[in-house]
Amino acid sequence: MNTKENNILFIQLRALKIGRTQLINDFLDCKYEIYEPSYKYENDPIVLKIAREKYFMSWLSNHWFHFYDIAVLDASYNMTSLKIDFAKTFLELTTRFSIIKSTDYHQFTLTLELLEDLNQSLSNFINSSDNAQIMLNKIKLANVKNNILFDRMFEHMSKKEK
Repeated sequence: MNTKENNILFIQLRALKIGRTQLINDFLDCKYEIYEPSYKYENDPIVLKIAREKYFMSWLSNHWFHFYDIAVLDASYNMTSLKIDFAKTFLELTTRFSIIKSTDYHQFTLTLELLEDLNQSLSNFINSSDNAQIMLNKIKLANVKNNILFDRMFEHMSKKEK
């Protein structure tokens, strides 16, 4: 491996290290997006799993941004060449999470779009679940209110008949 290849590899490893550090720090710092779903959806394992997947999809996507931030600082390389090299590494990372099964560079744009769409879909599903819970709470409240009003009316009618 020559010096140029070593430097390109170093840039890639730095981006991956930043991503790994972010993941570790998010857990150590008790990041809200990680721990809140564990309590909020403890009785709904499907939504809990989706909330966790949403975090990891976001984490995976951030690797590309970390790489771009590092690569922009090092202007000594052709940015297009660096992107292609890191895209291959990024695709290998996403294949481990079964997002896409190809490391072909031509699949890179598709992979980024899939990650973004998946993240948005997971957010929408979680929001739907939250909205369903809100509606259920409103129905329960209306039921309690109606029962109390009915009991009041019944008591009032009973007093009138006496």
